[in-house]
Amino acid sequence: MALAGSAICRLCRRTFYGPTAIEVGSGQADPATSQFLVKLGEHMQHAHPKEDGALQLRAFELIGMFRLMNFSISDPGLLQQIDFLRWSFHRQTMMNVIPDDKLRTQTNDLTKRMTDVLYGLLTMTFDERGETMPEYLVLMKAAVESELFKQLRPILAGIRDIYEEPGKYTVSPVVAPVEKPKLVR
Repeated sequence: MALAGSAICRLCRRTFYGPTAIEVGSGQADPATSQFLVKLGEHMQHAHPKEDGALQLRAFELIGMFRLMNFSISDPGLLQQIDFLRWSFHRQTMMNVIPDDKLRTQTNDLTKRMTDVLYGLLTMTFDERGETMPEYLVLMKAAVESELFKQLRPILAGIRDIYEEPGKYTVSPVVAPVEKPKLVR
């Protein structure tokens, strides 16, 4: 994945320039990337020591979680703590969430498209036979659409909830949420 060659500090708005493209996740240490990341780290250390300390704490938590995941653990409290850390990192780094009203709108649009396709196929089938679609099928279109919505909405909400895990844990007020990264296009 390539990152832009500049970074703006969200805390003080200072701009840092680095390589035109940074390869992340290649498994190889790129000197230009390393120098750029060191420069950003030094800025955080000197200009924002409190925030840098919080970042380092989160990094230690992440490392600890990954280390613990390599062991079989019998303590339910420790297992829950590991899962809470996993969940909190997941929630803080999610790029998209789907609120209920958007899910309802999208399900409604999908339902209408599916019903239109179904009734288009039915119309085509009857037309090919040289017959007229029975009136009861025409009258059932709204009921089919309504029933399809009732069936699809919980399925789509379930898929969303598997991904987002809403309400799995209550976040402690002690843990300040990290601002979600913004994509620059």
